[in-house]
Amino acid sequence: MKYTKGQTEILGLLMIVILLLVLGMIYLRFATLTQTQLNPSLRSNIETTNLLQALMNLHIGGPSIKEMSVSCSQDPSTCPAFEKLLTEALYANLDPSETFTFTLAGNEKELIAMKYCTRGIVTTFPFVKDGVYFDSALTICHKTTGK
Repeated sequence: MKYTKGQTEILGLLMIVILLLVLGMIYLRFATLTQTQLNPSLRSNIETTNLLQALMNLHIGGPSIKEMSVSCSQDPSTCPAFEKLLTEALYANLDPSETFTFTLAGNEKELIAMKYCTRGIVTTFPFVKDGVYFDSALTICHKTTGK
């Protein structure tokens, strides 16, 4: 079969159009993909860990939370005010649908135990302050599933 010059040009143009269509379809496929997000439980775990670390390094117009932990371990009468401050700080940073459990132990003795839920994302933050070993634990729960 003999091709004329016009038929060859049309075949070339058709190949270019087909190539552009294929490339356009590939582009649309990748352009419409949603960005891969972290697993929701992994994201919640990271947020819980960051919240506890930030909380333990918090200064509110005076001593830090770590320094208040030492005061609470030495003088238990300071613990209720410390517990109130922790509760306010945590609820200020949680969603309305979330609640928490927070425990603080120093020298293997439980100093503070605020237990408002039982199941959720748990993280711990051990630290040493003034020669005393402390271990803090925070659990974030959704109110609908946490009790």
